Amino acid sequence: MSDPIVENLETAFSLFLNGISEPDSNVLSISLSSGCLSDDTVVDPNINAPCRAVEVTEKSQHFEVSFETYVFYAIINESHGLIEPDAIFTGKKIRKYERSNLLEAVEKISCPYDIFGERPLKHFEILTENHLVNVLSYDDPQITFLTHPLHQAFKNAQVWQRS
Repeated sequence: MSDPIVENLETAFSLFLNGISEPDSNVLSISLSSGCLSDDTVVDPNINAPCRAVEVTEKSQHFEVSFETYVFYAIINESHGLIEPDAIFTGKKIRKYERSNLLEAVEKISCPYDIFGERPLKHFEILTENHLVNVLSYDDPQITFLTHPLHQAFKNAQVWQRS
């Protein structure tokens, strides 16, 4: 990986979705923050084990992932995501699929060709603590650092990691 922004995003401990917006017609903007482990350890009464919160802090980095155009996007609660044994992808936090069930399904229910040229449809999935964000586009996303998140809808999410 040669892009330091992409490398920072891909190697983050975790990611939180802060918000999704369409700042212009058919343009998609996704705001993310990296999650860090809390210094404080607590005992989770449900599992009777020491845990540390995963949270957005002043040490967190903030990113904007932008798609200049998109064909389809969907957000899935991460607890309901499925593992696709036949899927082929690269990437860790942002997966780029060569083959996926969603790519096949969207190609069946929409116009699967690029009306502006001969570009193939691409499937990207952003894995966050509470959400799976799937985007189908003809173009790769542009990823930039933000000095602060565009939104902070999930700043205090309840996510725990065993110590």
